[in-house]
Amino acid sequence: MIIAQEETKRLLVRANDPNRPIPTVTFKDKYTLKVGNQTLELSYHGVAHEPGNIFIYAPAQRTLMVIDVVFPGWMPWRRFALAQDIPGYFAQVEEINRMDWDTLVSGHVERTGTHADVALQLEFMNDLKSAGRRALKTTKLGEGVAPVDRENPWAMYGNYIDRVVIQCVDELTPKWSTKLAAYDVYIWDQCYAMENSLRIDEQ
Repeated sequence: MIIAQEETKRLLVRANDPNRPIPTVTFKDKYTLKVGNQTLELSYHGVAHEPGNIFIYAPAQRTLMVIDVVFPGWMPWRRFALAQDIPGYFAQVEEINRMDWDTLVSGHVERTGTHADVALQLEFMNDLKSAGRRALKTTKLGEGVAPVDRENPWAMYGNYIDRVVIQCVDELTPKWSTKLAAYDVYIWDQCYAMENSLRIDEQ
């Protein structure tokens, strides 16, 4: 028996990869799996990292498993772990933060997570969103662009986005560079992803 959310089955059928078996049981929103005296509660909370990713909760162990969303003590992987839906990603981190569990299995880095880890990542994400909003509002299109490039819309807008990201990084670095491991590796990616999401998703 292979159990998955129905979007996962759709994607696997489309992939047609013999090394990735097709689920034999699917669900839309919730599924309770009982094997002997053990129970797992599977639930789907929409698109964040990618369609079909689910929450898996073991109530007896008070353990929650959500992959590619929270990175305990670390900067998230580039561009919010390549999230397909950044507002959905924010919503899932907030939901994980509200849920009642003792141990979080997040799938990456070197340890399981705690509520303090989730709260710290959420604080960073909210600071990132605020910094991105401020940078978008205060950065002026065309400043510092060479005269030869002023008739080139790609050069104009590329310059604008780069300066938005520089302001975002500069605002966050004093507080966050020592709070999340590998901050320096992916902070630029996060600011690029954030400004893009703010321009598209908050219009």
